[in-house]
This record gives sequence, structure tokens and C-alpha cells, in this order.
Amino acid sequence: THISQLKRKNNQLAASLRCCKNSGIRSPSLLVVVLFAATLISWSEMAALNLCSVAISVTTLENDLKRKLEPRAPSGRTRLATIESLSRRGIPVTLMAAPMIPYVNDHEMEQILRSGSAAGALSARYIFIRLPREVHGMFAEWLATHFPERAAKVMNVIKASRGGRAYDSNFETRMRDTGNFADLLDKRFQLEARRLGLNTKRNAELELGLFTYPGKQLSLI
Repeated sequence: THISQLKRKNNQLAASLRCCKNSGIRSPSLLVVVLFAATLISWSEMAALNLCSVAISVTTLENDLKRKLEPRAPSGRTRLATIESLSRRGIPVTLMAAPMIPYVNDHEMEQILRSGSAAGALSARYIFIRLPREVHGMFAEWLATHFPERAAKVMNVIKASRGGRAYDSNFETRMRDTGNFADLLDKRFQLEARRLGLNTKRNAELELGLFTYPGKQLSLI
């Protein structure tokens, strides 16, 4: 049943992609990892016209941490295999090292970037963990369960990176992290990405000139 549901969703995605391709609509997407042939064909056709790019997140490459952090999600190795499969078909992929959690998985960032680059990713981003609303309490409970010896340290670093709060909801600043740890994390990312040659091509600059209106919609008014 689970596989049939995935196939149905992938068929729906493939149909949406064909609609985008036929209308010349660009489609940057954060992609689910389980792919089927129909979806890959649609992505490949759009990539040939520079109408799509795909972002895939990799949180950890350590199986033990994966079981604690993302027990029901595909493993990091499975996600890397997806990046490789997409890249072989000429589909530009952005690796998302996310979320980066201080003293939990941040030590893996360079290895994640190296593995993603080897799999064919052309660019990379990272996201420092965000804890909006009820997620804060759930994360604090998860930390206390799995990493009780460092839970307070992790939360202190997160708060220090958000002006003393666990989460900053301000639209202009919520994606900007400050403080020593956040600055060092960003420098580590920039250095490794530059060394690997990531982010040298603006693969996010998709084709904008192919859009065609599907019909005379204004005639309905």
C-alpha cells in the first residue's frame, strides 16, 4: 500500500511537471527521495530546456544518528544515490546540508558536502536549525532523551545564535544567525564549498523566456 501511494504521488508529480514543461514554467523544487521512471523522465525533459533544478537535503551520514533524528526518513546514503541518479540525467541538483545542529551533526558538514559533490551536486546550501513554536519543545524533549549530557549546551548555542532566543520569527532576521558558533559554521561551509568547486555555476538561473499562456484566460472575465 505504501509503495502504491508513493507511485500515485509520483505520477501526480510527473503530470504537474509535464504541465510546467508544456507551458514553459520553471520549477525549482525540493524533491522527495523516492523516484520512479515517469518522474525522472519529466525532470530530464525539463532540465534539457533549463526549466528545473532540484534541492535534496542530507542531515547526517551516520546511521546511528539517523535512527535517532530521522527514524522514518531515507538515509543519507539513499539521498546521495538520488543526487547521483538525477545528476547522471543532466538534472542540476543543490545539496542542502540541513538542518545543522550544534554538537549533534555539525561535525559532519564537510563530509556531507564532499559526498554530495562526489555524487554530482553542482551547488550547496546549509540551514542552521530553526525551532518555531511547538517544535522548540519537541526538540528540547528529543535532546533530553538522546543527548542528556549535552542538551543544555546545544540549546545555549542555539539561543546565542538567535539573540538569546530559541527562535527569531522576524521576517528580516530569522534566516540570519549570529554569534561565534554561527560565524564559524558559515566560514567552514564557505571554505569547503569553495574547495569543492560548489556554487561556481548559477544553476538556479533557470530559463524564463519559454513561458506560454495555456489559453485565453482573460476572455473568462
